[in-house]
Amino acid sequence: MEEVALVSDTDELEQESDLVTLMTLHAVKGLEYPYVFIAGCEENIFPSYRAMTEQDDLEEERRLMYVGVTRAMKKLYLTAAKRRMLFGDLQRNLLSRFISDIPEHLTRSLGVEPMHRMPMSFSRSSASLEPMATETHSSIENPFNDGDRVRHKVYGEGIVVGKQGTLITVAFNDKKAGLKKFAAHLAPLIKLN
Repeated sequence: MEEVALVSDTDELEQESDLVTLMTLHAVKGLEYPYVFIAGCEENIFPSYRAMTEQDDLEEERRLMYVGVTRAMKKLYLTAAKRRMLFGDLQRNLLSRFISDIPEHLTRSLGVEPMHRMPMSFSRSSASLEPMATETHSSIENPFNDGDRVRHKVYGEGIVVGKQGTLITVAFNDKKAGLKKFAAHLAPLIKLN
């Protein structure tokens, strides 16, 4: 049991293989890769919203970022979403505070003053970071109401039985489909009323 507990899937990876390896930052310690992508470099994602309340937790996530950053041998890519759906809500998070911890001389400048506390978006046309207006989930309209009859191309017809913010719950006539939750503004539903 002691030997099995110390073995992980990363021990079996071939260093010279030509493939993409997807893993958590906890699993990358001791490994190096020519190109490293760290996704989700946004406040409430990395660092997570849970780490914001305890200084020790925040410092642990900062150490994880350091581990991830130092795995790159040639290039490191840090990515952040312009908008993301998380737990049924459309969110625009601020750029991660960990980005501002990286010394400016180690990054390729995109022609922007450090504004890590502002929401940013990547503009493909100008290849620069630009501040963007904040959009909250409350500004997204929910076109459905309780009692609305709807049709889904897979689940068939149903009735909206609940509405909470941008989420709706639909009870489908087909008992196999049962109750399903959807983000109202993204739901592939047709209103029948």
